[in-house]
Amino acid sequence: MIPLLPLAVGALVVLVMAVTGGAAEGGVVPEIKAPVLALSREAGTQAHLAGVVGLDRRIRPDVEGKNGAAKSCVAVGAAGGPDLFADASGEALIPASTTKLVTAYAALRQFGPDHTFSTDVYSDGSGTIWLVGGGDPLLASPEWMAARPDRSATPLQTLADKVKASGVEVNSIMVDNSYLDRETWVDGWEDRYRSDGAAPAVSALAVDRSDPVFPEGAPRPPSPRQNPDLSAGFSLARLVGRPSVPVSRGGPPDDSRLVASVDSAPMSTIVHEMNTYSDNFVAEVLMRQIGKAEGNGSTVAGVARVGEILAADGLDPRAFVLKDGSGLHRGNRVSCTAFVDLLQAAAADGRIAVPFQASLAVGGSDGTLEKRSVGREVVAKTGTLNDVSALVGYAVTPAGPVPFAIMDNEVTAPGTARAVQDRIAGDVTLWPSP
Repeated sequence: MIPLLPLAVGALVVLVMAVTGGAAEGGVVPEIKAPVLALSREAGTQAHLAGVVGLDRRIRPDVEGKNGAAKSCVAVGAAGGPDLFADASGEALIPASTTKLVTAYAALRQFGPDHTFSTDVYSDGSGTIWLVGGGDPLLASPEWMAARPDRSATPLQTLADKVKASGVEVNSIMVDNSYLDRETWVDGWEDRYRSDGAAPAVSALAVDRSDPVFPEGAPRPPSPRQNPDLSAGFSLARLVGRPSVPVSRGGPPDDSRLVASVDSAPMSTIVHEMNTYSDNFVAEVLMRQIGKAEGNGSTVAGVARVGEILAADGLDPRAFVLKDGSGLHRGNRVSCTAFVDLLQAAAADGRIAVPFQASLAVGGSDGTLEKRSVGREVVAKTGTLNDVSALVGYAVTPAGPVPFAIMDNEVTAPGTARAVQDRIAGDVTLWPSP
C-alpha cells in the first residue's frame, strides 16, 4: 500500500493550487480565483485527510502484526467516496458466510423488502390433501419455535389449523416440492457436510430449516434431514390430528382446490434471519428463489441472476465468484474492495438500505456477534470455515455508517484472527477522529 501521509500532503498541494488558480510564476502571487466557499471546502478536506491519517495510524499495527492468518485483506470505505483504508483489498479470498451479504442484497433487490412466500394445501374431496411448498425457508413446527423464541418462523400449526377449519377429510397427504429445483445438495459442497450437519438439504418444502423436530414416538420418514419434503408432510399430519396417515410425494390434480394457505414473514425478516444467525438453509433457498424469478429455481440459475443484478447496479459481477448462497462452498471468491462496493451500493439504495443494514448482527448483542468483542456500533456479518475467518459490515460513526471488510484465509489461530478483526472494526467506529 502507498503510504497515506505523502498522499495527504499531495492532496493539500492540489487544493492550494485550486484556490490560488495555479502555481506562482516569476515570483508573482496569482490572484485568488476560487470563491470563498472553496476555503470551507479546503478545511473540510483537511479534516477528512486528518481522519484518514488517524484511521491508518490506528489500524496499521494490527494489519502489519500477527493476525493468525497467512492471507488477509482489509478495506474501509466511505459513503459514495474512495477507500479510507486499504490493504491487499483487491485480493479475492474465500468469504465463507459473508457470502450471505451478496445473497441478501440480491434478494432484496429482486423481490423488495415486503415480499412473502406462501405454503398451500389443496384438496380434491377424495380424502387426500396436497401440501405444496412455495419456497418459504422459515416454515417451522411448534417444537422448533418453542425452543427458539427469539427466532422468526412461519408456524406450520397455523396452516394445520386452517386445514382443520376447512372441514376436509385427511386420509393421506401428498407433498410437492417442485416449485424449486428438487436437488437437495449443492454441487461442490464437501462430503463431510452430509455427516456433520453443516449443510442443509435444500428444498422448496421443508420445516425447521431442514432439520425437523419430532416429539418422542411421533411417526417420521426415513432419514428425516435428507427428506425435508416428506418430513414436512409427517409434521402436518401430526398437527392436523392424523399422525398415522400415509405421506408420499406428488403434485395436486387440476381439479383440486386451495383449502388453506400460510404466508411467510416479509423478505426483510427473512434476510435478518439469514444474516444475524448465519442460517445456511435460508441462504440456499433464497438463492434458488432468485433463480426462480427468472424461470429456473436452481442454485446455478440463482448465481447467474445475482450477477445480472450486480451488473445492473454498476457493480462488477466478475468481482463476486459465487458457487452457492450460503458461503459453504470453498470455490466462492470475493475481495474486500468488492464487499465495500456492495455495502456502499446497499446504503445508497433508499428501498433496501434500512432492511439490509438491519439484517446484520449487532455487536455484543445478538446472533453471531453476541459474544464478540465489539460494541453495538458495529453491525456485521461473520464468516467462518475451518481455515477462514471474516467480518464484513458497517461501523456506526459520528459521520454515519462506514462500510468495512476484513477477510482472513489460511487461518492457523482463529481466536487471534477474530480478536484482530474486532479491534479493527472498533477502530473504524472512531471515524472521522484524527
